[in-house]
Amino acid sequence: MSESGGSLIAESTVTLSGEIITPDDDAYEAARRVFNGRIDRRPALIVQCATADDAAQALRFARDRGLPLSVRGGGHDVAGRSVNDGGMVLDLSLMKRLEVDPQARTVRAGAGLLWREFDQGTHRHRLAATGAPFSSVGLAGFTLGGGLGWLMRRYGLGCDNLLGVRIVTAEGNTLRADAREHPDLFWAVRGGGGNFGLVTELEFRLHPLRRVLGGAVLYSPGDAPQVLAWLRDHALALPEELTIMASFVTVPPFPLLPKAIYGASALALIACYAGSARAGRRALKPLRDLARPLADLIVSLPYPRFQQAFDFYVPAGSLNYWRSGYLWNLTDETIALLTEFARTMPRPLAHMDLHFMGGAVARVDREATAFSYRDAFAALSLVTTWTDPAQTDANLAWAEDLWRALRPHTRGVYVNFLGDEGPARVREAYHPDTYARLAQVKRRYDPDNVFRHNQNIPPAGD
Repeated sequence: MSESGGSLIAESTVTLSGEIITPDDDAYEAARRVFNGRIDRRPALIVQCATADDAAQALRFARDRGLPLSVRGGGHDVAGRSVNDGGMVLDLSLMKRLEVDPQARTVRAGAGLLWREFDQGTHRHRLAATGAPFSSVGLAGFTLGGGLGWLMRRYGLGCDNLLGVRIVTAEGNTLRADAREHPDLFWAVRGGGGNFGLVTELEFRLHPLRRVLGGAVLYSPGDAPQVLAWLRDHALALPEELTIMASFVTVPPFPLLPKAIYGASALALIACYAGSARAGRRALKPLRDLARPLADLIVSLPYPRFQQAFDFYVPAGSLNYWRSGYLWNLTDETIALLTEFARTMPRPLAHMDLHFMGGAVARVDREATAFSYRDAFAALSLVTTWTDPAQTDANLAWAEDLWRALRPHTRGVYVNFLGDEGPARVREAYHPDTYARLAQVKRRYDPDNVFRHNQNIPPAGD
């Protein structure tokens, strides 16, 4: 597109409650930046929507002009598809309304909320829903992609707690999608991402929760094989109140940790027990006794504090490259590969994570939502994060070497961890019948593929 943002504004009849930002504005540089500092794109217009009507007007303008259109919530997509070159970004970050009904245990939440904001709002009522592993993640993108989070084994995925959405279609019409109204669309947005429209509000079921028993037990890399072998045999049989992630990390310089292990490699068993502290201590005891820990940081704390505890591993503006797949077993070979690559893992921010599934995640019928891999043993994520551009080649080389070794042991991919890996890889995020059904829903609600700057599912027939 050759027109400038200023000339487009001059032609526009859009009247907004929010703001329009162009490359000439002082706010432009900050507004175009996203979580992944490797992304450097320059849209012609950034429309910061304050209301659903703002979003609908801006969407119609972009569609009528044929402008590339991206939707930004939290901006946490590692592929950076929430921003584009030369088009329009619909920025929902001003849409932060949160209305909790404590009696019904439901909440209506604006699509611009981050999980830390959502959790703080619901925590006032001693309620919670399954949210992201990091509190800086946006509410909408996380949920629409499925939603693997700390409460998932007890309360299901993020999308399993979704009761309905308000969504602006490609035609600029606002719909309610839930189990009774537009149920095909409601099915699709629970795992199919942002392909079907612009979600401006999400309604969630909430659960009583004030405190969790959570934190991390750190083991030396030498103990990792026996720890992971135990998890292979027992992780899915653990109480559903307990969600755990095994993560190879570099030990951070935290005051509660022994200084002797600062900067060392470790296998962290990160645990969140959403139940009584007494039952939690019983459930966690085996995980704390698998070997002699380097440190044991399991404590009782308010859920929002736990949910923010690991944000230091994903600093805003850091450079990121991710790979992901699902595991149906944790073989000796997979364990050996993870342990071997932990020795050369870039420091201090890279991490290799195993998100153990089962529990409430697996109880939902696969056809009930568009999230496909409920029967997986674990979701594997390989996260390289660095801040010095001079380290880029080394980080990418390590990640690709590891992925080449591990990919034969995986199947599918979690769409929220998917980078810019092409259409075939997007297909792998879904079972074939699920993908075909999503393409049919896409054809009904977005036949021209207006919403294509995402992990795109083209309309059936394209």
